[in-house]
Amino acid sequence: MTPETAKAIAGCFATRGKNKGKLLAKCPPMHTPEAAAWQAMALAWNPYKASIFAMLMFTPEQKALHAEALTWAETNMQLRGLDRDRLALETVGAW
Repeated sequence: MTPETAKAIAGCFATRGKNKGKLLAKCPPMHTPEAAAWQAMALAWNPYKASIFAMLMFTPEQKALHAEALTWAETNMQLRGLDRDRLALETVGAW
């Protein structure tokens, strides 16, 4: 994993408050590396949150980062509980 991807993935998690360490509820601003990483984690952990339009509008750099972050997210499926919505869906048995 490149350092840029690792930094983008780290930027997708809350750093303060009661949800510290969990995936941000909303996508970071578009045209940022964090947005590409967030979309990758959403696609792997809770596809209902992923935005197809946002992924279509990625720059070539964001596409490369998204692919790398998606591979990371898919190999770390045990972390899917970091998405609060996914956790709520699993709790009620909808997932």
